[in-house]
Amino acid sequence: MTKKGITILIIILLLIYALIVGVLFIFKNDNEELNDNPNNIIDNNEDEEKQYDYLEIDNTIQLKYFNGTWSLANDNDFNDVLFDIYVNQEYFGYYYLKKGVNWNIFDKNNNYIDYNGSLIAGTTGLQMKVRNSSITIVDSNDLQEASSILGVNIDMLSLSTNQKIIIDLDNNGIMDKVISLSNLYAEIEQPAYYNLVYVNLNGKIIILVDELIDIKDILISPSYKISYFINMFNNIYDSIFIQKGYFSNVGETTYLIYDYKNNTYSLSFDDN
Repeated sequence: MTKKGITILIIILLLIYALIVGVLFIFKNDNEELNDNPNNIIDNNEDEEKQYDYLEIDNTIQLKYFNGTWSLANDNDFNDVLFDIYVNQEYFGYYYLKKGVNWNIFDKNNNYIDYNGSLIAGTTGLQMKVRNSSITIVDSNDLQEASSILGVNIDMLSLSTNQKIIIDLDNNGIMDKVISLSNLYAEIEQPAYYNLVYVNLNGKIIILVDELIDIKDILISPSYKISYFINMFNNIYDSIFIQKGYFSNVGETTYLIYDYKNNTYSLSFDDN
């Protein structure tokens, strides 16, 4: 081979070598970026990678929880998931749920477990404890307090919702109270229609719902009932679950969740 031919061969080999090195360098960088940013892998399926906790309330609403946020869950999310289950506010066991007309309970051997009453189910990560509570009605002192909050004179006889629950919300040995009052469905016409839900926590009034309602809207407005107190994540304060329902079919029954943060109870979930 001539000297010129050898030179050309060397140049070709150098070009091939440079091409191979360049390809390997690009491939290496792409892999490093993928490893440094694993979200690239799940851009199209990010929801499946989140480790949700799940909550079912009274065969009415299914929720999922991630990183401080509640959102609606699908029935299929509950497949093959074990729940801590409470029935009528008492611990019932650690079981699976399967959807029928309502949620049915099954054990690990797929045996049906019968139950009768209100159902609350949460995954272990919630560290859920349902508080046992009972409902009474307000007295004259409560009416005076509620009337002052609402700015409307509340008539006991006109109340269509009259709930008071005495409970120690922060486990400090001092009993608190949660009250829900409404006259939306009073039998005779009222000078003013309202919904009021509030907490008296260690003597401090915290308003959860405060609504004055026009008479033309009373049949399409929601009503509110105190439902459950659930302690989660070993918090000092219990979360308050309020049922939000409707007289007509203008809206579906759901639950509001109020959590204690920044020195007050504030709304953490409302899907409407």
